[in-house]
Amino acid sequence: MSTPDFQYPGSTAVSSNTSPSSSLGSQGDLCVEINNEQQHQISPSPFTARYLELCINTGPYRKVVAEIDLTFMKTDAELFTTIAESYRRNRASHGVIRIEVPFPCHKVLRKKRFEMSFTKPSKIISRKFLLDRSQSPQVAVGGQGLPPKVEIERRRYSYKSAEITADGVMPPHQFFHLFHNPSPHTSETWTPFLPKKLGTSIFVDDLPEVLKAGYGIHIVETLDCYMLSLVTFLTLIGSGIFAIAWAAVTKDVQGAFSIGTYAVGVMTAALGTVGFGNV
Repeated sequence: MSTPDFQYPGSTAVSSNTSPSSSLGSQGDLCVEINNEQQHQISPSPFTARYLELCINTGPYRKVVAEIDLTFMKTDAELFTTIAESYRRNRASHGVIRIEVPFPCHKVLRKKRFEMSFTKPSKIISRKFLLDRSQSPQVAVGGQGLPPKVEIERRRYSYKSAEITADGVMPPHQFFHLFHNPSPHTSETWTPFLPKKLGTSIFVDDLPEVLKAGYGIHIVETLDCYMLSLVTFLTLIGSGIFAIAWAAVTKDVQGAFSIGTYAVGVMTAALGTVGFGNV
């Protein structure tokens, strides 16, 4: 397998296609208990290469691991800006509506791109995963787990345990605050609370094993209730305006509101399909 090129700072993504039967969440050896002694580990040298592994859903049974090189990042703003960019670049395309709107700028017609999604990132889980290097790199995500004590002592991983959460990982509300609003955070305050691989990239062929274990953060999506409510409201308003206009032009009040009712029914069925598809 060839080793991907890396940019500083930057990220690389490796796709996966796993089936429900290949899920590793039920295997006990992938569930790592948190050791309270891990919070006392010595911080790595500032010149040590550091990598953050992100598990991102790209389909019902498809995932990618996006590796972010944060060796030369000095602030939370730099890291979380890169995390947000990597997530948006690799996330699943289903349920995302992209619209390009032309607008004049200095007498030149440019296009502004807007995205609307029915899902949003809302949860983070510390994960242990296996990188299958037998053919093309594939990722099988396991159960919850932070790097064990032996990985910390051998300086393969580094992280600081967050005592205010049950699993020891960074509080989700703080993670997504930085995710959506990174610019004011000009210090490295929350970066230590994320598990980071030290030394070499997870994609470097430094071990003979076909299955290579790693630890990272899994960004989990849920339905965006605000967006669903907005679509519902706009559909109701639009169908009402259309029904009134149809009745005024054709003088057929019953037919107009029948069309409006049909439009509302189609919207309800569509939203129900979106909801069941994300359960």
